[in-house]
Amino acid sequence: MSRFKFGSWIALSAVLTAAWPHAAGAARTTPLSACSSSCTKSAPCELTFSTTNAAISEATLSNLRVKATFTFTGSGTAETKTVAAFYFDRAAHGTGQATFKARFTPTQVGSYHYETAAAQAGLNGNIGDINCTAALPLPGGSGTVPNRGFVRRDPVNRYSYIWDDF
Repeated sequence: MSRFKFGSWIALSAVLTAAWPHAAGAARTTPLSACSSSCTKSAPCELTFSTTNAAISEATLSNLRVKATFTFTGSGTAETKTVAAFYFDRAAHGTGQATFKARFTPTQVGSYHYETAAAQAGLNGNIGDINCTAALPLPGGSGTVPNRGFVRRDPVNRYSYIWDDF
């Protein structure tokens, strides 16, 4: 087993800091698209909710629950999904500011209405509407491979799986 010398550890630390900018205190980014007013069917997106409240501390964050309920309001099959939001930005920790994100994947083309529920003011009662457009072709192919949604267990044959758009 070889051992790193102290200089090697410093070089490794510099490489890791450059590779992960949020480790150096930079703001974290997210790979998902924001769905504040529009989204694409079968493509995950996220909503961001922030609040500044002096009552928020490390002790209260562990007990703070934020949920977002998405209701399909377009023409089609009625659908309601409730997802838990998660605490996202630790850079503002200790300032009373808290940023939460809720991730959602629409399964129908049309309008969705969302509303948040939380015990903290600023995170509770956020409402809005999202317009969901048709699914885009999957990247990396010839451009003709449609995004068929999630793979799920077939309700008719429990030993088989089907796509959402079966």
